[in-house]
Amino acid sequence: MNIEDALEVGKKFLRELDGFLAANYHVLKCSDVHEIYFQFFKDLKNFKGNSNGFTGLSELLIFRFLYHQLGGSFEPREIPPYTKEFVHGDLRIRQSLPIRVDENRYFPDISLYQGSNLMAAIQIKIYLTNGMKEVQKELKTFQSLRKRNPSDFRALLMIYNDPGKGKVKHELNKQKDDNAWFDFLILDKNDELLAEKLRPSLLLDRLIAVSPGKAI
Repeated sequence: MNIEDALEVGKKFLRELDGFLAANYHVLKCSDVHEIYFQFFKDLKNFKGNSNGFTGLSELLIFRFLYHQLGGSFEPREIPPYTKEFVHGDLRIRQSLPIRVDENRYFPDISLYQGSNLMAAIQIKIYLTNGMKEVQKELKTFQSLRKRNPSDFRALLMIYNDPGKGKVKHELNKQKDDNAWFDFLILDKNDELLAEKLRPSLLLDRLIAVSPGKAI
């Protein structure tokens, strides 16, 4: 028995997934990322009967996708006591780290900074379980985060599963029309390239001069 082999299993999984995203982010469709996520949870059922208790993959997929789309040349930097951010020049990318606004703290799934300016935030949902209430809650969070950098801030609500054509979709479209800084993206059954959707939603082109690397 070699326990070291078992200790490397998690790292191997993460490296292989990340290597796939690095090599293919520019050709992956929104629906491809949706399928990668849900196939993992289907496979889990063959090992433990259900997919309960496994969290974080939906955020990891988008975080590392964006990491590579922005050039993939970031360096990890410790944030005491237990977390890290990823830095290239004055461009920083963070995952679920706190942002203080007034007396409140928010934990967006992904945040992008240029220096001390919060440039973008992404919230990621598998389902909009609470419908309109959840949309309104996320909009309120984005509106609060926008106080950090009102002129340049962009917000994106990413939803893996299509909420349908009812009131929720109508409200999302209305919020997008009323707020130039807000966008939403549904991955399910969406054959558009994810990289080409992220570029305008987050205005990624403005970051090229800050963090030169691969074309985004």
